[in-house]
Amino acid sequence: MLRFHAEDTSDEKLGKLEHALRQHRLPVEESVQLFAPLLSLPIPEDTYPSLQLSPQRQRQKALETIVAILQELAEHQPVLFILEDLHWTDPTTLEFLNLVLEQIPTTSILTVLTCRPHFQPSWSHRSYLSEVTVHRLSQPQIERMTTQVIGGKLLPPQVLAQIVEKTDGVPLVVEELTKAILESGIEQV
Repeated sequence: MLRFHAEDTSDEKLGKLEHALRQHRLPVEESVQLFAPLLSLPIPEDTYPSLQLSPQRQRQKALETIVAILQELAEHQPVLFILEDLHWTDPTTLEFLNLVLEQIPTTSILTVLTCRPHFQPSWSHRSYLSEVTVHRLSQPQIERMTTQVIGGKLLPPQVLAQIVEKTDGVPLVVEELTKAILESGIEQV
């Protein structure tokens, strides 16, 4: 969104932040002061007087501002918001997600969240949320996936058995292990 480049100076990055924030219905002076520190950008004191907020309130305002940006984007076109591996998220991200999920019924935001079964979100019992459990792949599914990854070729049965055993039915691991085997030069049957 900000289109930062490695060669941009701090002033150029601050200008890009200001420009991006002006595209939304936000108080730019306050929003710059919320986001510049998160981006390690110095804030010119003569342009932006210090916010008189506690660190906790500043964090809350930053989260609310991000949600406001998402809502405004959703007013113009539907937004797909995806966050994977919730089981590794920090408390601030979970707080942000709670704010986003509160807005779901009134916006055009489709939110897709993934997590491992042991993760128990606080929002699991809302009428507008659907939970889909994806189980590990079965042996025939792993074999079909492996065949697709290698372009229809066949692997030796003992190699295929190792893929089934080592991947525990996790699709990403099946794909990556199959690619690694291909790159290692295992010949087809």
